[in-house]
Amino acid sequence: MQGHTMKILMIMDPPKTLTPDMDTSLLMAKEFCSRGHDVYYTEPQKTWLEDNISFCESRKFEYTGGDVQSSLMEKISDKIDNFDIVLMRKDPPVDDLYIGTTYILDYVRIPVINSPDSLRNINEKTIIGKWPGFTPRSFIFGNSEQVISFVRKHNTKAWVIKPLNMFNGMDIFKIWEDYENLEHIVKHMFGKNSFVVLQEFIDKVSHGDKKIFLLGDEILGAMNRVPSEGDFRANIHLGATPEKCILSKEEKHISKIVGEYLVSKGVHLSCLDIIDNKLTEVNVTSPSGIPEINRVNKSSLEIKIVDYLEKFKPQD
Repeated sequence: MQGHTMKILMIMDPPKTLTPDMDTSLLMAKEFCSRGHDVYYTEPQKTWLEDNISFCESRKFEYTGGDVQSSLMEKISDKIDNFDIVLMRKDPPVDDLYIGTTYILDYVRIPVINSPDSLRNINEKTIIGKWPGFTPRSFIFGNSEQVISFVRKHNTKAWVIKPLNMFNGMDIFKIWEDYENLEHIVKHMFGKNSFVVLQEFIDKVSHGDKKIFLLGDEILGAMNRVPSEGDFRANIHLGATPEKCILSKEEKHISKIVGEYLVSKGVHLSCLDIIDNKLTEVNVTSPSGIPEINRVNKSSLEIKIVDYLEKFKPQD
């Protein structure tokens, strides 16, 4: 690295929840540190707003791999504007804690990746509706009776039901009209969520769900995730197997169109989930998968991510 040493604030989940061999944020932190940049770690609840000035309590994060806790140094309190860039890397749910943090970040003058207003306004499950030609049919419902009535009315199809604001395959079920647990699952979902998404089930998910990581509006890397036997959920945390893949012309076209839109909204790191050339989700809150993409492709994509983010450093 040449020139200005960056001071980077990473807003993340608690250290004990981070898995080093599966965490994209840790790879980024390690690469920043290897270049001599100063990385600082904080959590959403350790940010605050005082007289329209954003502050945080953070700890210098001298991360070289392995254990996270031992890499955290003494606590300091500072204005967030005294950093050079903020990386908002908190995982969903997009709840009051998450949304509240984006309000605090609205008041900073330095770059925030991804932008606070986009983190609030882009729902990862519903944003796909902007490109109906590329997506499965998707619906949002606010009560169990609506869902049960809809599924029974459209009884020739299977559907996937999932929470509006969760991630990693949490509470995702496949349902259909004569499924004996239909009412139980739907009521379970509304016991934990105000709204749910109902999406047309794609049979070819058995062949895999491609995760495409975008850096700006360009494809950085991709992998195919094949569900474990007897499951339809292609989440690695739930046992899916990552494998190398070749992207189709349609997948590249979708990636370009969605990527250009996201960058226009201040989203520089994102992931697309595509099944059988159908866009099912757009991940913007804390895009992940780089460790697995690296392993299947024998790459080190965190290098390109940090190259890109270094462009946001102040000019000397």
